[in-house]
Amino acid sequence: MFDSIGEPAPAGAAELAGLIEQNFAELVSAECRMLQLACAWADAHDVGSGSDEYQPLIQRACAWGGEGTPEVSEYCAAELGALQGTGIMAARSLIADALDLRYRLPRLWGRVLTGGVRAWQARKIAEQTRSLSWEACVDVDHALSDFVGMMPWPRFATILSAAILEAHPALAAERAERA
Repeated sequence: MFDSIGEPAPAGAAELAGLIEQNFAELVSAECRMLQLACAWADAHDVGSGSDEYQPLIQRACAWGGEGTPEVSEYCAAELGALQGTGIMAARSLIADALDLRYRLPRLWGRVLTGGVRAWQARKIAEQTRSLSWEACVDVDHALSDFVGMMPWPRFATILSAAILEAHPALAAERAERA
């Protein structure tokens, strides 16, 4: 069963349980590391950094994250996507989420870095708060960061939606009007 990855088959359930726990810890760590690398990649492609390492003839600054995140080179996502075997849109989303977490949701970012929150959950929160102002996003971060992972995701998502509407009354009014 484990021959393809060079490990012997576990002798019993206890050993298998240990391998599963170890694999899960490595998975959470790798997810966190990918977000950190996406931030570092964006930092390396900050249009205003003046780096001589890579200078295309023409480049535009793109702000993929929410208000308060730095702009990066338009080629940043294409290069990251190629490096990790994904498309431009997936890489752009990763960069936007990582920058939103670092700059707009610092408490949540800290929990991701310590392994307290899974990267996919943090990315969903970053995506859903992207349209908020910086101040409203910080309010949501302070209100909810400690509760991520303490309850099933669907229940937390409902609470997140309510917090977003509370932080952005115009969005609440728009949704009520459409309904």
